[in-house]
Amino acid sequence: MDSYNSYQPKGTYRYARNAVSESDEYTSSAQNGTFLTNEQALKNIVDLPGVPRGHGLVGSRDWVIYFFDGGEIGYVDLNTERYHTIYNGGCFNFSKCEYISPKFTFRYGCNELLMYWSSNCTYYKMNIDEMLDPERANNFCIICNE
Repeated sequence: MDSYNSYQPKGTYRYARNAVSESDEYTSSAQNGTFLTNEQALKNIVDLPGVPRGHGLVGSRDWVIYFFDGGEIGYVDLNTERYHTIYNGGCFNFSKCEYISPKFTFRYGCNELLMYWSSNCTYYKMNIDEMLDPERANNFCIICNE
């Protein structure tokens, strides 16, 4: 609820857009919120190979897994700030009209990372650790109708 300007305490702000009382560079010495600075912008850490059609965070590994046009799936390692391709083939036809939100779980007693998602009314499961192992990934999606 708005109040009259005359009721505004001296030295305070009625409105401040994108303002914070602390940042990485500045902090209020009195810790009482009387200091304001602009909220920091996002940092671009890596160039992605296309427009993302979905993404999901794997918090235990500090990865963000992305889905791109053309069926590419890859991840950004937030610690090394590098992009890695998991799969790049024609077996998936990610719709431009839906955003993919995958779910993750660890299974098989060996802490294997599994990813589940749906696209174009089709449900998929992918073992990420298997896909990152060249010897084990050779048999994935040989025929797209599998």
